[in-house]
Amino acid sequence: MRVLHVSGAKGWRGGEQQIAYLLHELNDLNIDQHIALVRNEPLHTYIADHGLANCIEYSKSGALNLGLAMQLKRASRDCDVVHAHDSHAHTAAYMAALLGMKTPIVVSRRVDFPIAQSWGSRNKYNHASIAKILCVSEAIRKIVARSIERPERAVTVHSGVNLSRFPFSSPTGKLRKMLGISADIPIIGNTSALADHKDHPTFIRTAQRVLKSFPEAKFVVFGEGALRQDLQKIIDEARLSNSVHLLGFQTNIHELIPDFNIFLMTSKTEGLGTSILDAFACNVPVIATNAGGISEMVFHNQSGLLAEVGDDAKLSGHVIELLRSPHLADDLRMGASSVLKGFTTRATALKTIAQYQSVI
Repeated sequence: MRVLHVSGAKGWRGGEQQIAYLLHELNDLNIDQHIALVRNEPLHTYIADHGLANCIEYSKSGALNLGLAMQLKRASRDCDVVHAHDSHAHTAAYMAALLGMKTPIVVSRRVDFPIAQSWGSRNKYNHASIAKILCVSEAIRKIVARSIERPERAVTVHSGVNLSRFPFSSPTGKLRKMLGISADIPIIGNTSALADHKDHPTFIRTAQRVLKSFPEAKFVVFGEGALRQDLQKIIDEARLSNSVHLLGFQTNIHELIPDFNIFLMTSKTEGLGTSILDAFACNVPVIATNAGGISEMVFHNQSGLLAEVGDDAKLSGHVIELLRSPHLADDLRMGASSVLKGFTTRATALKTIAQYQSVI
């Protein structure tokens, strides 16, 4: 089987990590892979450095990239399936089909908001060339199914985590050294881009509430994004700069997450929320909002604790409860470990191959 992947990604976030995971697994399963991707972006560098696929490079010039569509039409002639991994990639593959590309297209859908009902979006998702839409959560599948003419084309293929990437299931002390704090001070952390849908203002309001009961606690966020200055202003105006820290993008989160006492995700929308799986892999108990596909991993009082989106009062109550109840934390870790077995990168790859085979 030969697969032509397409990515329009700039930067490196959860979607790009999932592409990298998939290419690694498909290589191990002897799938012949090619990928069209933006030149000199992090995903291009990573795939080239690891020799994961034959790279077809292009310079991004917006979603309507006629030159890329022509490249895909030519490159797909010897391929069995084209896999578009994001919206811009989907548009380019759709345009290639309009130009006469015959190879079936599989599309990944990672966001949990409805498909736009404009003429262009409706045609892009309902075109005959779109054979399958792989939704990273059941929540997304239900949203997509309501928006397309043939709902059976939408299927759930959960994202996964490479467990070997997270070898530390107990604290390493490296984050505590970075912060200059002792082992008895609670750390509540999050790993996500500083983007609107991650709702870091709720994270900060939750911290403000918790600090009334645990004034020594530290709240940290690993990630970068356009909202850094806005978030820092909120932190400074609330006089929380000694307690809430934006620590930027880190390459060694596998060594840092194990130092969290709690992983706190406050997103208002979320396709699946794979950073929760990272926390599970590091044996860190999770508190999260009930957004998108999160509840497909976090089962309340079993593998984590849930609150409604924006409910900083409930979230802070969960944090305080968990800090005061080591037995509850242990129970949640055990439940998370069980859930994690169904969310591996190998499981994702095997389900993806099954969908490829169904359309060839």
